[in-house]
Amino acid sequence: LVCEPPPHPNACLGEYLGAWEQLEHVQRDLLQWLLNVKPPIVSVILTCQGINQRSIRELLLSLATIQMENVKLKEFASLCTSMKTAATHRNRIIHGVWQLQIESKDGVNTPVGWIRFYAPSDPRDYAKMHAKPPDQKARDRCQYPSSRIDHLAKEIVDLRNRIGAWAKNVKLLEIHEPKPIAIS
Repeated sequence: LVCEPPPHPNACLGEYLGAWEQLEHVQRDLLQWLLNVKPPIVSVILTCQGINQRSIRELLLSLATIQMENVKLKEFASLCTSMKTAATHRNRIIHGVWQLQIESKDGVNTPVGWIRFYAPSDPRDYAKMHAKPPDQKARDRCQYPSSRIDHLAKEIVDLRNRIGAWAKNVKLLEIHEPKPIAIS
């Protein structure tokens, strides 16, 4: 018996990428705000230097460190940790491949859905995923059914909104030029 596979879930990738793009715009806005420059300058910095997500977070945190009070800086560091988690999921989703999920019951294999699968680079993780019994936590780190991708897209929108709400309550500190050390 041959069954038709379920509809392909590419639409969830479009929703996910749309949410991710919005988060990247918020990151650009934060850089513009912390650098106190016009948008084209931020674009030049990001494109000419080939800056990746890790570098953007490090730059944001470094700039925040010299311009924010400790309480706001701790809140921002927490938001940056959320950005890091989101970036990890993004990389796994984008660099993964679609695989058909099959359920076996009474000797009959039935396609039930699609999973975006990211092959781990560490062979030990790959072995854990395929062990008898398989390590479910290892599998969960690398498998993204469309329902999970939809959920993660909503988390990205929520993160973007939390960053926006946080930024409304932050007043940047004035930066003073360091004074030369007097040598006597």
